[in-house]
Amino acid sequence: MLRELTERERSSLPQRSAALFTLSALHGANRALQHDRGDLPLEQRKELAAAYWAVIIGQFPEWEQVRLGKLNAAAVRSDSADPSAWQETLAPLAKIDWRRRNAELWEGRATSGGRLTKSHAHVLLTTAAIRHALGMPLPPDEQWLDEDFAARARRSRSQLVNAGSLGCTAIESNPNSAERLGN
Repeated sequence: MLRELTERERSSLPQRSAALFTLSALHGANRALQHDRGDLPLEQRKELAAAYWAVIIGQFPEWEQVRLGKLNAAAVRSDSADPSAWQETLAPLAKIDWRRRNAELWEGRATSGGRLTKSHAHVLLTTAAIRHALGMPLPPDEQWLDEDFAARARRSRSQLVNAGSLGCTAIESNPNSAERLGN
């Protein structure tokens, strides 16, 4: 979608442009997103950007309407908030540790066993985590799934604590257990 709605040659959009974005604006947004992420391999940085833009695009259904020719790009741009306001709104995203090794946040949401997963439930849980970071309310399906996820995480932590107090070493011997549960 971004390819179709991006002006690639000019750094500003003419009033009647069918584009919603300039390449330079998207480039600047991606640079800000990737700030301090130079330690990540290129593939992970690409995945991060793709996930970020998928969430952003999901918040603006009118962009799809522009792409399909059902809405006028100039009208959508004129109705949109000042871009500087979006920088403020999206600033909390920079505080998220997007690395896979941040198992406390991502395991069970975006990853399973440390590997990215794209199942519908995992996408909803990942979206819920991002919405939380932005202070946004969750739609009912995400709310229910997020509450269930949190309850399962609490039960798992409780089981880990109980197992430890009983001297159980099976859970403690698995190096991923404590990390996965956020301990």
